[in-house]
Amino acid sequence: MLLTTIHLLLTTYHLPLTTYYLPLTTYHLPLTTYHLLLTTYHLLLIMTYSKKIDVRWSDLDPNFHMLHSKYYDLGAYVRMCYFIENNITPESLQENRIGPILLREECVFRKEIKFGDDVEIDFHLTKAKTNFSRWSIVHQITRNGEIAATINVDGAWIDMDKRKMAIPPIKYSQVFEKMPKINAFEYF
Repeated sequence: MLLTTIHLLLTTYHLPLTTYYLPLTTYHLPLTTYHLLLTTYHLLLIMTYSKKIDVRWSDLDPNFHMLHSKYYDLGAYVRMCYFIENNITPESLQENRIGPILLREECVFRKEIKFGDDVEIDFHLTKAKTNFSRWSIVHQITRNGEIAATINVDGAWIDMDKRKMAIPPIKYSQVFEKMPKINAFEYF
């Protein structure tokens, strides 16, 4: 319902669906419409995070489709992009002597990805402990607009000195709190 409303409002006023910053002040809309558009557009933006991917020749196997291991690499890539864009940098991880680890990672392959395909990968938090010491993420990899694969990961944080699971610093928990979540997100 929310996405339908957002789409209707944006298309009614001929506003772009794909831009991150929406210059609404140039559209001279009634104030209530302006507020609704700004609020719903902001919700749309925080609900998703994705990256476009270029398929490289080295990503292909002898059958000329993407190697299965490259799908997992794409998941790691988009997670680290999100972390870095939100100040969980390699330097910050080293400084805090903590790092993200995966406890489980599985991929369901639906469509082949080939050289030249338009590929995009997103992610959403599916569940987490309230302190974000453990979490689960789902990735959707699309090829030319169709779902090509789904990756599910369960992760945690590890203390780099003690080599035991750890609770992340508050600033990391805040990043996870604002992370895109599925509609059925739950704390466990």
